[in-house]
Amino acid sequence: MMRVIEREKGEVFGMSNIDLRMSIVEGAVRSFYIHKSLFDIRYSPPPFPLSIILALSLLLTLAACDDSFNPINEAKTDFFAVSGFLDTATDTHFVRVSPVRETLAASPEPTAIEVTTTHLETGTQTAWQDSLVLLDNGQMGRLFFAQIPVAPGETHRLEVHGAGDAVTRAVTQVPPRIRLAPGPLVPGFNRRFTQRVTLVDQMQVPSQVNLIYEVTPPGAAEPVVMTSFFVGTGPGPDGVQLIVNLEFHREEILTRLGLPRIDSTVVLNSIGLEIEQLSAEWSIVDTPERPGPVENGFGFFGSVARYTARWTLDPADLQRLGFRAPGG
Repeated sequence: MMRVIEREKGEVFGMSNIDLRMSIVEGAVRSFYIHKSLFDIRYSPPPFPLSIILALSLLLTLAACDDSFNPINEAKTDFFAVSGFLDTATDTHFVRVSPVRETLAASPEPTAIEVTTTHLETGTQTAWQDSLVLLDNGQMGRLFFAQIPVAPGETHRLEVHGAGDAVTRAVTQVPPRIRLAPGPLVPGFNRRFTQRVTLVDQMQVPSQVNLIYEVTPPGAAEPVVMTSFFVGTGPGPDGVQLIVNLEFHREEILTRLGLPRIDSTVVLNSIGLEIEQLSAEWSIVDTPERPGPVENGFGFFGSVARYTARWTLDPADLQRLGFRAPGG
């Protein structure tokens, strides 16, 4: 099994920039209870990956603290406020749904709420399951969840149906995968080799990029993935370029492995980028003059694409750098 080492302290890949739109509070997510009228069971969620726990914490925190989740609009009592996003790194997604209220007085959550998403390229429709959760303010809130595989480049439409004819909608296009174009090795300062990697057709660096090396130390049965290396950036004719300082990184890898700098026994299997891209909805400010991404309602619905793109070096280049080639 491949190991991952040397990740930055406290880092959770893919979640650090999601606070562009929302903030995540510290602490674990409490177990939530499904109302007896729905399933007649007491439910504690399974041990989800940390990214899912943080996402759920985000939604519950917003529901408890954000006034926009209890909007008042006398002309739109059949509409809803929603908050959630789709994430390619997981199959389980969450959306908080709250009805628009007529007055400041608290009103019970309606039971006739249906939430669906439609994959617009295939037409596949998924009905979301609902649960009643206990919020920090002591009130009950409605959280919908579904298991849907989401891939970069897809478009999904969210629809919330209440008792009336009105439908709250939102559409998000998951950012497509970025095509990488690694360039040749270039001798730099003191003849230390660097490599420029073009993010084709991208005019700026995605919200998060983490450079990784997959190496096999001498005598190891399995490769390890080493992370958290500095990457420079610069403009290029076909898109923004990342400047990878290969020789500096090689010395850092040897230091982390406890090997001398003259060592040439480490196998470099691949180099990669862990990429996080936020959909366009994360940058939209919801104002009366410029409505947000939710139609016939309020709130936010977007997506985030998280994936790893890898490339390899020629055996001759690996030898020049002081690495061994796979199988060599």
